[in-house]
Order: sequence, then structure tokens, then C-alpha cells
Amino acid sequence: MWLRLFFLCLVFITTTISYAQIKRGQQRADSLMAVVNDAKKDTHQVKALCDLSLYYRDKNLDSGFMYGEQALTLAKGIKWQKGIGTATWYIGNIYRKRSQQLQALKWYERAAAIFKEDGLKSEYAILLGLIGQTYYALYDFPKALELNLNALTMKEALNDSAGIALTKNTLSGIFEKQGNYEKALEYSFAALKYYHAENAYSLNTGRSYNRIAGIYASMKAHTRELEYYMKSLEVSEKLKYFAAMSIDYDNVGVAYTSLKKFPLAVDYSMKAMDMYRQGDDSIGIANVYCNLANIFANVVKEKDEPSLRYLFNGDQKKALSTARLYVDSSILIARMYNEAIILEVAYKHKSTIAELQGDNATALQAFKQAIAIKDSMLNTEKAGKMAELQLQYEREKIETLQRKEMKKEKLIRNGFMGGFALMLAMAGFLFYQRRKTIKAGKKADEIGKKNEALLLNILPAEVAHELQTTGTAKAKAYTMVTVMLTDFKDFTTVSQKISAELLVDEIHHCFSAFDHIVQKYNIEKIKTIGDAYLCAGGLPVSNYTHASDILHAAFEIREFMKMRRHEKLAKGEVPFEIRIGVTTGPVVAGVVGVKKYVYDIWGDTVNVAARMEQNSEAGKINISGQTYELVKDTFNCEYRGKIAAKNKGEIDMYFVEKQE
Repeated sequence: MWLRLFFLCLVFITTTISYAQIKRGQQRADSLMAVVNDAKKDTHQVKALCDLSLYYRDKNLDSGFMYGEQALTLAKGIKWQKGIGTATWYIGNIYRKRSQQLQALKWYERAAAIFKEDGLKSEYAILLGLIGQTYYALYDFPKALELNLNALTMKEALNDSAGIALTKNTLSGIFEKQGNYEKALEYSFAALKYYHAENAYSLNTGRSYNRIAGIYASMKAHTRELEYYMKSLEVSEKLKYFAAMSIDYDNVGVAYTSLKKFPLAVDYSMKAMDMYRQGDDSIGIANVYCNLANIFANVVKEKDEPSLRYLFNGDQKKALSTARLYVDSSILIARMYNEAIILEVAYKHKSTIAELQGDNATALQAFKQAIAIKDSMLNTEKAGKMAELQLQYEREKIETLQRKEMKKEKLIRNGFMGGFALMLAMAGFLFYQRRKTIKAGKKADEIGKKNEALLLNILPAEVAHELQTTGTAKAKAYTMVTVMLTDFKDFTTVSQKISAELLVDEIHHCFSAFDHIVQKYNIEKIKTIGDAYLCAGGLPVSNYTHASDILHAAFEIREFMKMRRHEKLAKGEVPFEIRIGVTTGPVVAGVVGVKKYVYDIWGDTVNVAARMEQNSEAGKINISGQTYELVKDTFNCEYRGKIAAKNKGEIDMYFVEKQE
């Protein structure tokens, strides 16, 4: 039961937002683009470009940055100060989202200076708060406190209730960091009072509950912590906001762990996992793995016999081995995404688990790794405190560059009149050239479309888009996909009996049919290697159905090969017989090469798929125990026993058939 649950909970993720939300968001983006494409260059276009920058901030940082720069250029062109300030602010947001805090700070300070000079008090107050939050991220808590208190004073003078509540929540976080929990609670409850009066079930109300619960957690007041996490969960469930629900379930699980109510902790952690499956949040997955490992270790450590019986039928060894599996998975994902905080906690848990298992060498090594990561984070904090010195130097450098720019602008103005006559002389020539350029542009568009179609034929659409947008395509870890490998039995023997031309034609005919079948089930073809055909379900867009999708495709491929066999025998030709192997597990996928792009997958799962295929039989589909756990209720599976596989030892294998 637990093994099956483990594999089910490893199924990776699709999307945090519903189809309706995606559609509304796209409609908003389309309407903004319509304004941008308007021929009139005015404040409306600047606003639309700024809104597009804000829209793409959480979706595509490069696009967000591009629209922010376009807004800034246009605002400068029409000399609209508020637009210049807003575009500068939004570019700062992109840098902050990228965790480039020093760059964000510079852009925020420029925007604040523009708003202050233009008398835009409300915007200036917001920027003060953002600058304060950036200093918070740089670990300069006194400076963050000073700026946010100034922002609070300004917002109170402006009677900006929403701004006051937001700033009080920010101040609450600063006081918590400084260990002043009384003050932190005071400001958080003040913010909650405002948000609750506005709407008892708003996202901001839920966030305030979450903030208060976090403070109680720091105070180790776990009953109050649970109370407010439950309030936050009530709000997110009412709103059906999946991203918030996943975090709330996760937090409730942690609170129950602190209260030593382990079955409830597991229940809520699994609910969090279910939410993370619905959203592209691999870091959330890593966090839940880490929490579950801690829960199972604590069941053993606390000698909680009722929980041990409930969760593991009293099997202490199974509890610890499951904990070890989860913590290792957490470390794997956290390393991939460079999540130092999760890594530190996960290595501490691994040390505890290994010690409980009697593996003292691993326990010591894991503890040392946790300490090393913590030291690294402390060094980062010191670097943050040193950043102010760098900022001071950079501010002085900016002032020097600004003075040089003013001199340059003066020279440009003086040269303008002289250049104007030359421009008129060139106008006729440019008009002629423009006509040629338009024709060339149309031809270039046609070539561009052909190139894009070719790229989409080589790479998955999502990967191709990333490559076109950023120039690179990052490798991505998938916690759970299903891989299928097929080959033709006795290929070498059969190939010697037919001509090379006929051999190539036959392989092309078969693989073309395979391509159509896997496309039908949203399976990604990876590559062909001689007579082998490799594909995978659950990537590049993760889903719940990858195992069953692969098997449905496998049945159709097998059926196609049966029909092809009859056709070949009727013609007196030698047919191919197919073997199919399938397994499920984690892989890393990405683009390799710089001249001839190839989308490929790596990992032990690919090797196991090869062993499944090698140990299959003609006309049979051989699956591993991992795939069996996901499909045993949907398909008929015949256990073949533990079969020796090259370099893998003995592996559970099953032949699978459709249910009648």
C-alpha cells in the first residue's frame, strides 16, 4: 500500500491555474497587445506595455523585461515622467524576481527619485516600501525597518488603508526576523483587521492568517500556529486558489508534526502533494518530501506505537527506509534547483534517519553537509551586509555618468540643426530603401515561419519556445515519467535477408506509424537508435496519465505490427516482430548540442526501460514494478517474478494486457 502511495505521490506536475484562469489571463494579454499595436504612440501604449511587463513577471521574465524596456523607451520619447517612473519600477520588479537584489535596488531608487521629484506621493511611498523589502532580502534589517516605517508614515498621511495594511505585514516580517515577536504580532493583527473588514475571504486575509501562524511557529506556540494555518486554509479553500491551498496544507502538516499528531501530519502533507501535482512547483514537491521524511523519522524517534501501526503496520524498518527514500528525493530536487534552505533541513533529517538506522557514517556525513550549507548561507548574509558599500560606490558612479550624459545631450542638441539638412537629403534615398526592405521583410517572415516549423519538428513546442525566447533551453528534472523502448526481435538476422533499400523503407514505414500513435496520446518521441524506438509520457508537460497513455500506445503499436506481419507474410516477405519494455521513474530532460539540436532524456529510468525491452518477448509488453503500481487497477498484469537484468540485479517484471 505504501509503496503504491509513494509512486502515486511522485507523479509530477501540470499547472497551478485552471483552464479558465489561463484563458482570462491570455485574453487580458491579448487586449493589452491590441493597445500596444495601435499606431498612436501615447500614454495608453506606455500603460499597456507596463501592464504587459507586470503580466509576464510571473510567467516569462525575459518577456516581462522586454516590455518594461519598451515602455521606458516610449515614455522617455513622449517625455512622460510618471510613465518613466512606472516602467523603471517594473524593470526593478523583474530583477527582484530574478533574485538580483542589487540591480532591483538601483532601479527602485531611480523610480523613487522620479516619483519624488514629480510629487507623486502615493507611488513614492510604494517604492519606499519596495526598497525596504529589497534591503530585507539583503539582510540589512535596520535599513529595511527604517524605510518601511517611513513608507508607513507617508501612507498614513495619504490615508491609503490598503497600503498601510501591506506595509504593516512587511514590518511584521522584519520584527519577526529580529526576534521581536510581540511587535510582529501587533503589526500582523493590525493588517488582518483591515483585510478582514474589507473581505473575510480574500487572498490578503488568508496571507495575514498565514503570517500570524508563522510568527507563532517561531515562538513554538504550535497550537496557535495550527489555529491560524487552519484559518488560512479555510480562506484558500473558499477561494479555490490552488497555489495557496498547497502551501496551507503543507503548513498544517508541519504544525501537526510539531504537535506530534503524525497520522494527521501525513494526511495534510499528502493533500499538499496532491496540490503540488496540479501546479508546476518542483520546490514544493521537494519541501513535502522533506516534511514527510521528518514525520516518519519522528514516529520512530518518539516511539509512537499507535502511529507506527497505523502508518506502517508496526514495521519500524519500513518507516525508516521510506523516510530515507523521501529525504533522498528531496535532496535530489533541491540540489537541482539550488534550494539551500530545503537542502540544509533535508540533510539534518537524513542525519537523524541514518542514525536511527544505525548507519553512523552516513549520519555524520549528512550532518557535515547540513553545517556546510548553513555556513554558505551565513556567508551570503554577510555578503548582503557588504552590498551597501558596493551600492554607495555605484551611486557615485551613476552620478558621474549622469553628468557625462548631460554634456553629451548638450552636444547632440548643438549638432541637431546641422544634421537636419543632411537628413532631408537622405530622406528620398531612405524611402527607396524602405520599399526594398519591406519586400525583403516579407521574404524573411516566410523563411522565419519555415524555420519555426522545422524547429517544432525537432523539439517539443515548450522547449522550442524557450530556445527562441532565451537562446537556451534549460535541462529539467521530472520526478515521474513513463518511458517506453521498442525494438525488433532478431533484427540483425532479418536485415541480412532483405535489401538495404527495402530495410530502410520498412523501418521508415513502421516508425512513421509509431509517430502517429504516440502523438495521439500526447507522448514525446525522444529518438530512434537503429531499430529501437524511444519515447516518454509525462514530459515536457507533466500529467497524471503518463503510465496509462504509454500502455495504450504500446497496445496500438503491437496491433499495428501484427497487421503488418500478416501483410508481409501474404507477400512472401520476412516480417519484423516487436518487443516492448516500459518503466516509470525520474529522468532529466533537455536539449543537447549547439549545431544540431536534440531533445533527450537521461537517468537510470532509461537504463531500466532498456532492460525491460531486452527481457520482453516478441509481441509482449513487459513492465517494471514501478509501472505496475500505477496501472494494476486498470490493466491485467501477469507477474513474471524477479528476473535478472544486466547491471541491475533482479527486477520485478510483469506482462501487461488490456482488461476484457
